[in-house]
Amino acid sequence: MTFLFKVTLRGGINPGSTNYNASFVVAESPDAAYQAVRDFLDKNDLCYDDERELKSIELLAEDSKYPACRTMLFLVEARP
Repeated sequence: MTFLFKVTLRGGINPGSTNYNASFVVAESPDAAYQAVRDFLDKNDLCYDDERELKSIELLAEDSKYPACRTMLFLVEARP
């Protein structure tokens, strides 16, 4: 099953550029969602280490006919 998460970090707020504080991630688990954000920030050397720490993860939607979070996620395949 696939979920849509909102990953919020302790920092990463930059008024003059990209805001890394909140990201939306499609993943199979909350751990995978945070790891995707963290890997991107680490690889690109963005934000200070303490700003990359997780503040919260919110489940927004899931690709299920009867989602526990009560919001459906629809996935569309990319065209070649």
